[in-house]
Amino acid sequence: MATNTMDDGEVALENNDKTEESTSPPKDECKVALSDIPFHLLESRWTFWYTHRPTTLRNSSVNYDSCLKKLGSFGSIEEFWCYYDHMKFPSELPLYSDVHLFKENLKPMWEEEGNRLGGKWILRLKKGLSTRLWELLVLAIIGEQFNVGKEICGIVCSIRPQEDLISIWTKTANNQIITQRIKETMKKVLNLPLECPLEYKTHNDSLRDNCSYRNTDRVRYLGLFGDFCYYLISNYRILLCLILWATVTAHLFEAIAARQICLQLNIDQDSTYLWMIQTFILGYPSLSILQGYKRRGLCFTINMSSSSNNQQDKPPAMNLSDAEWKKKLTNKQYRILRQKDTEFPDTGEYNKHFETGIYKCAGCGQELYDSSSKFDSRCGWPAFSSSIDTSVRRQVDADGYREEILCATCNGHLGHVFAGEGLRDASGKIVRERHCVNSASLQFQKGK
Repeated sequence: MATNTMDDGEVALENNDKTEESTSPPKDECKVALSDIPFHLLESRWTFWYTHRPTTLRNSSVNYDSCLKKLGSFGSIEEFWCYYDHMKFPSELPLYSDVHLFKENLKPMWEEEGNRLGGKWILRLKKGLSTRLWELLVLAIIGEQFNVGKEICGIVCSIRPQEDLISIWTKTANNQIITQRIKETMKKVLNLPLECPLEYKTHNDSLRDNCSYRNTDRVRYLGLFGDFCYYLISNYRILLCLILWATVTAHLFEAIAARQICLQLNIDQDSTYLWMIQTFILGYPSLSILQGYKRRGLCFTINMSSSSNNQQDKPPAMNLSDAEWKKKLTNKQYRILRQKDTEFPDTGEYNKHFETGIYKCAGCGQELYDSSSKFDSRCGWPAFSSSIDTSVRRQVDADGYREEILCATCNGHLGHVFAGEGLRDASGKIVRERHCVNSASLQFQKGK
């Protein structure tokens, strides 16, 4: 933006009209030019400042004062435009430039007597928005639109590589009523959305971490928890980083341990991945569940015998047409046995039925379950721990996830089988699997 022969003050005051070669007119020339014009005095006198810190000085607080350039002071509308008309727009300034507008005799420095007990509201902007919003804020400040007396020390527009920032410096940081009023007025003046975030940072915090815009008060809106977090971040940053990496490492090893347990329990590959992800996120609570399954000796996969696999390939012994099934079964039985529907939970006839006997297929009369294998799973459907011999066959359900159980004689839909739930039967023994069966698929023969 600036040539090699121009200093920082000339960069900020270069005329926006590219055809003009002059820089900002001296203060005496402004007075001569306006000597015959009646002045419209402002309530306060203000001063424009400019800083541009090269890369070598950017992180050095010692050199900040030497980079601070006074552009000029004004106390009237005419004097203001005399300077402002010759200043570059913020978007035209080089990176790491700051334009300040402060009360006269007050430098834009944290440790300045009039500033040190205050702080600043910070608005972060996308590149290209600073010029319009800066001008609106300048006019609002010199026009005393904030109505907070002498609480506003000044405003700053900072040009950075990834974003631009506009801030309002306040005189006192502990006056919550005034600082909130400044915040709300700032949003109103700049036409900002109500949900637009503004951050507050005290000058004492800026002095402590030697930075204006890092570690702002956004976290402090969390109340006491936010104050605690801010204290930890400010004083134990390295320790927190070490704890974070130690936690990530520990969770990684726990996820690997979860994988080993899943392999021992014969859990399928997809479920193993889910257990690993869950354990990496939750850590030991997730791993302890798997360890409990391991101690109880549960197995999550169903190993079908060769004879059972061969049985799946055989056609059913009872093979009726759809019309014959409709004639033989009730509407509810047909809907569940042949169309694979499911009855509502806690509505089935045999859900809470525990008499001694045999449960048969409602379609063909095949003996399926002995009453000794029935237990109360509190799931809403009859539950059995095992079937009679090879009377029940299994196949992957249409959803591709569950395992469906059918009558081996007529292919009637019974329900589904679930493994590894950790449920206990009437004797208190953990069951390996639960056959969840629709009552409408069964008929009971007492006493056998």
